[in-house]
Amino acid sequence: MSAAFSSFPSRFSFTNTGKRSAPGSKAPASHCITFVLHAEREELRRRIATDPANPNSPWRLEHLDDYDATRSWHSQEAHVIDTTNLKPRAIAPQIAEAAGISGR
Repeated sequence: MSAAFSSFPSRFSFTNTGKRSAPGSKAPASHCITFVLHAEREELRRRIATDPANPNSPWRLEHLDDYDATRSWHSQEAHVIDTTNLKPRAIAPQIAEAAGISGR
């Protein structure tokens, strides 16, 4: 299993390669789920403003419109989790469940 993360927008892909693709095949099966950790615009602004590593990042603030423009794509191509009112500890179980790894 592996996960690839990107910082903006909050998006990552989960790949599970632990199973074989077909009986007798030596090639591992690969199933990728893309997650978008969405937050409403005002919450994004608050998070950007209070980011301890890079508060009020001009680049992130300048790209909020670009993020909004991709929202329809996100809902079609990814598993969107609305994090607007959630703490990180509450998000992880939702990701695990959607990836089929809850309870492991």
